[in-house]
This record gives sequence, structure tokens and C-alpha cells, in this order.
Amino acid sequence: MPPGAFMLDILNNYILPACFLSVLPVLFVYLYLCCHLHTIFKDSYPQLLSANNGAMDSNIGIEFQALHIIPPLIRSDIVQQLPSQYHQKLCKATRLTGWLLILLLFIIVASFIIMPKS
Repeated sequence: MPPGAFMLDILNNYILPACFLSVLPVLFVYLYLCCHLHTIFKDSYPQLLSANNGAMDSNIGIEFQALHIIPPLIRSDIVQQLPSQYHQKLCKATRLTGWLLILLLFIIVASFIIMPKS
């Protein structure tokens, strides 16, 4: 057995199926958390949401507005200044879910790059 065959075997048999099975649920959880945070910020902290969203100001749906507005907002230092601990933890959970989604997608793409062509 070649030296890297054991690692490729683990990647193909365990890691890739787990990534493929979990990427869609994690995406839905991330979308839900972004929409929930957008609703919270719209109700409790309207000053944090920009007044002019440009093309995003049209009636295209809260999901697309949330995906456009919330990720930069939760990466800023404003999150630590929110008065509610629940809102701070929800922002942190959304960030961690986003990082998990990026990691899963990276593993899937990288696995196709490093797999031997046979």
C-alpha cells in the first residue's frame, strides 16, 4: 500500500461522505440564523442596518437582504457592544456556522484537487 493511500482511503470513505451529507443542512441553518438576526436587528437595532441598501433595497426577499447585510455586520466590533447577551451569542453562533460551511465546502473542493487521477 502506498504511503498516502491510507489517508486517501479515510478521506474517501469517511470525511467526504460526512461533508456531502452535512453541507446542505449547515447551509439551511446558516440561512435561518442570518434571517433571524436580520429580523432581530430590524426590530431592536434599526440604526445598525444601513438605511440605503442600493439594489438590495427592492422587494427581493428578506433572505437575500439578510445574506447581504448580516455577515459583514456580525464580523464587526458592534456585536460586542450589543446590550443583549442572547444577541451576542446568536451572532457568534452565526459566525461559527458560516466558518463551518466554508470549511465543509473547502474540504469538498480540495478533495477533488488532491485525489489521484486513476
